[in-house]
Amino acid sequence: TFSPITVNESVISNNEEKGVYTGNTNSLITVTSSKIENNGGSGITSSGNYSGVIVRKSIIKNNNGHGIYSSYWPGIVDYCFVENNGIEGQRGELGVYIGSYQTGAIGEINFSTITNNKGYGYYFGSSSNAYIKNSIIWNNNNGCEKLFKS
Repeated sequence: TFSPITVNESVISNNEEKGVYTGNTNSLITVTSSKIENNGGSGITSSGNYSGVIVRKSIIKNNNGHGIYSSYWPGIVDYCFVENNGIEGQRGELGVYIGSYQTGAIGEINFSTITNNKGYGYYFGSSSNAYIKNSIIWNNNNGCEKLFKS
């Protein structure tokens, strides 16, 4: 069963755990014109098989885990600000993580700023088709980026 989740023009903040989370369901999380901040875990997490995240015109900041995490496809970030996610000293948390375990999956970052995250600014998995366009990826603790392509 496929379960889409849509968040539009909303504020999701100060939750004990993740801000938006699909669990292990087949879901597409779409977030538009929203602010996801100050959550105890990741801001947005889609971790089920064949699940993905599309985030547009949103601010994802100050979460204690990844800013945006998509274990499969697609992982699309357009016109977003992703800042200060993760916990100091825990290097595994990133601004944007697109694992893309499925061959041919799409990972895109367009017209976005990814800065001051505790781990890498972004990570695209080995099966991803990765695209970055007109974006600023700067001052993330483990460096500007990590791109794994085999």
